[in-house]
Amino acid sequence: MAIFANSRPATCELRTMTKVLIFDLDNTIYPVHSIGAALFAPLFALIEDSGEMLTKMDAVKDAIQRKPFQMVAAEFGFSDTLPQTGIGLLEILSYDGPIHPFA
Repeated sequence: MAIFANSRPATCELRTMTKVLIFDLDNTIYPVHSIGAALFAPLFALIEDSGEMLTKMDAVKDAIQRKPFQMVAAEFGFSDTLPQTGIGLLEILSYDGPIHPFA
C-alpha cells in the first residue's frame, strides 16, 4: 500500500432521502363544487367587491374550483393587487364541513 503526501482518505457521503406522499383529492375522490361555495365564499366576496369581474363572476367561480388561483387571475386579467390579496386570503381559508366522495 502506497501512501502519498497530501492524500486524503476516501470518504463516503450518506444522504438521507426524504419521501413525500402528496394527496390531491379535489375532483379525484370528491367533487370540489360540493364544498366550493362554502370554502371559497370569502374569496368570491373579495373578487365581487373589487368590481373587476362583475360580468364574468360565474366563469371566475367555476375556474377557481378547477385551476390554481394564480392561473385564474392571469386568465381573467385580474389587477396586480387582487391576486396578492386573494393569495393572502387563500392561505388562511379552511373548511370544517363534511366532504362526500363521488358515489
